Amino acid sequence: MKLTREGLERSDGREVWICDYHFRDPSKKLTRAIKPQKVLVRVQRREGFGSYTLRPTILFATLKEGSTISFEDNTCESKELSVFTDELECRQEFTRQLRKACQELQTWRNSVNTIVTSTIVKFEALIVQEGR
Repeated sequence: MKLTREGLERSDGREVWICDYHFRDPSKKLTRAIKPQKVLVRVQRREGFGSYTLRPTILFATLKEGSTISFEDNTCESKELSVFTDELECRQEFTRQLRKACQELQTWRNSVNTIVTSTIVKFEALIVQEGR
């Protein structure tokens, strides 16, 4: 079962499966690449001012390395990780994300090839003109 932020806020100490693979722009490096892995949910409550309440920070403690992974990435979009209670669902989601990334990269490659080919044709035409 996929877990939402609200479900995670009530899951401190629970073991879950996480994964994520995405980038904002195919011509740049990946935004996040997290292979499916079992982690421990850590919820950090934060105090607000007056009646204002801050959303808790959700982190995931890796079971092998002891490091932490944030629920949201560090871009301005704050894309959330995919979180599941089941390993199989997590692996299926990761495969779906990889397929989507491949499609986006192929689309980007095709558009770049079109631009490069067009530029080469223009340059070759200029070479022919200068050779007269």
